[in-house]
Amino acid sequence: MPVANLESMRALLADTTAVLERLTALLEEEAERLAAQQVDGIEQLLADKQNALQAAHEADQKRCQLLTEAGFATGGEGMRAYLAACGDAMLATAWQHIIELLQRAQLLNEANGRIIHRSLDQVTRTLAILRGDAAAEAATYGPSGQTIAGPGRGSLSRA
Repeated sequence: MPVANLESMRALLADTTAVLERLTALLEEEAERLAAQQVDGIEQLLADKQNALQAAHEADQKRCQLLTEAGFATGGEGMRAYLAACGDAMLATAWQHIIELLQRAQLLNEANGRIIHRSLDQVTRTLAILRGDAAAEAATYGPSGQTIAGPGRGSLSRA
């Protein structure tokens, strides 16, 4: 295997690690903002997250190109074969760290998605109540905790 390819892979994995650490930090910040319902600056955060995702995608494309140039498949099996062939423990450790960062980012993204879904559901229910939708009213409760049923009962739209 050409040493240049090995050095290129080392540099690429270091860059990929930095990108994924940035993405993870952005996802953590997003989670904090979502939990606090803090919308100030969320547009910039989302743009930064999109840029980090694009950088991660580009790094993966470069990794695939390096693997192909070295004569290996581009998937996970190809990367494992590449790591076994080069025998570089530090490179294998870097790759494992990247896998862990990807898993962490996926978990954070899924958790953020759940927070967004819950918030959207709450807003949708609130709007339905304000409009007086009967289906939404079935999910409302009266002053003593009983479910309010029936069209028009407790509707804010009648006010």
